[in-house]
Amino acid sequence: MKRLFFTLILLAACSSQQPTPTPPTPHDETVTQVTPPWFHPPRSVRAELKPDIRSPEEITAAACRGPSGQWFCKTPQSPSVRASSATAVGPIIPPSWTVPQWYVDPSNSSGAASDNNNCTTTSTPCLTWHEINDHRWGCLGSPQACPRLRQNTNITFLSSHTTNADPVIFLPSIENSSFVTMQGAAPTVVATVSLSGVTPRSTAAGSNSLLIANLGASATVNMLLENTTHPSRAWSYASLGGNSFSITQPMVKLATPFAKTSPAEVNTWTTGDSVKLMVPIAINIVQAIPVMTDLDPVTSYNVLNIYQLSVFNPASDADQMVLGEFSAIGETSIGRVANISGGFSGNTDTLTSFNSLMNSGSLSTYCSFFMYGGAIGAAVSATTAAILLDEDVIIGGGGFQISGGRIEVSRVYLDATLSLFTGNVQIVQQFFTPAIVYGSATGTILVTGNSRVAVSGDTYAHIFTAPTLISPGISLNGSSTGCSSTGGATPTIACGISTTPAHLDAAAGAAGFGGNAFVLGGASVESSL
Repeated sequence: MKRLFFTLILLAACSSQQPTPTPPTPHDETVTQVTPPWFHPPRSVRAELKPDIRSPEEITAAACRGPSGQWFCKTPQSPSVRASSATAVGPIIPPSWTVPQWYVDPSNSSGAASDNNNCTTTSTPCLTWHEINDHRWGCLGSPQACPRLRQNTNITFLSSHTTNADPVIFLPSIENSSFVTMQGAAPTVVATVSLSGVTPRSTAAGSNSLLIANLGASATVNMLLENTTHPSRAWSYASLGGNSFSITQPMVKLATPFAKTSPAEVNTWTTGDSVKLMVPIAINIVQAIPVMTDLDPVTSYNVLNIYQLSVFNPASDADQMVLGEFSAIGETSIGRVANISGGFSGNTDTLTSFNSLMNSGSLSTYCSFFMYGGAIGAAVSATTAAILLDEDVIIGGGGFQISGGRIEVSRVYLDATLSLFTGNVQIVQQFFTPAIVYGSATGTILVTGNSRVAVSGDTYAHIFTAPTLISPGISLNGSSTGCSSTGGATPTIACGISTTPAHLDAAAGAAGFGGNAFVLGGASVESSL
């Protein structure tokens, strides 16, 4: 099978000094929430926004009028709202930019979609995205910082794109401590099933497993699963045959706007639970890059939320979707090449993924990328990257490759190779503890060149539970053996020791590494216990 390699370039990466975590109780897998230094307190600015006191008729009038005063709706213009205080060249903030809710129905599932509607209700949606962006907002050509949105704004898609005729290019300025959400309506429920054959997730050495369940004959890979017995959502990750599937880490259903913290894990799925098999609405998002205008990350962290969607790829795996910093995706499956941009602000801030799938075939980034839950099902290459993977992210597909970058790992499932080419992996306790690297029989860590794996906060035996990391061990420049040193002015160096967790934990000498293993020429693994 042809193996895909792609380039992930980070031009300016965020770095942060990690606190020294307290080692967990041995074999204790109780999920403990830790707040890394880049997380800010939950946002409470929503209460600061002034309520919209306009009547529905006034909001409709605002939605129907373009920036230059044009009337776009099929309903006649009401004389009572025709008058305007606009200057001769139009208001600085056109009325259409103040509308808090828009609806688009590309496949006309409502039977009432029209670009002559007011587009503000589910019964009067627009047919195309560009009717809103180009006509109502006046952002023809999608210029930077158009529109300027100074209130919480939701754009809801009621049905899917099926062609490339209406690409979503969205470059707003998000202002005044507000939030913007681009979301799909409720996903299509293909079937509701009662779970059977449930095997809980296991991170114990020698018995690693994802959550497994029989989802019935209607199930396919990459369905969004909603457990209504133990309220949470997850994704069907891989078919195991006989209607049995491995499943991503279930997490509490997100609410919009997203909180700054990751949703909690739910590890109580069991036989008999009622689960909906769902297909999210597919939208052809090409660019979604916000301009951050109120740069106060504690009290007004503006963000663009992309929620409950499948990002449609109309042509091929070469199609890109560019996402900007100060954005977050949640419960979304990405079918395009994901290009995470630094955006227009020139900052090196973060794009965050909550319980989402990266199925694109590659991932590139120009700013830091944090991923909590879900799976990366692509061959990924990274250069000078700042990436954090936590909350049981699955590394699958063609694997994850780092060249000259930095990746921080806390709780991950290896279903492919994590490769380092002149890069560094830090395995540390982050948002959820303890730190565990578990996985399938094919999941391993390959360290080459002068790359380094640094482990902190616990023993190798507790952290490295993936079968291949137990035997034959972590790979250093293609070898599952390494050298140890007793240190001091005249150290004793012993080589040819297998890089198993037991040997990594054992005292430095002929049969142990004392936490630090290396091979002559570069690659190493070290402990900071």
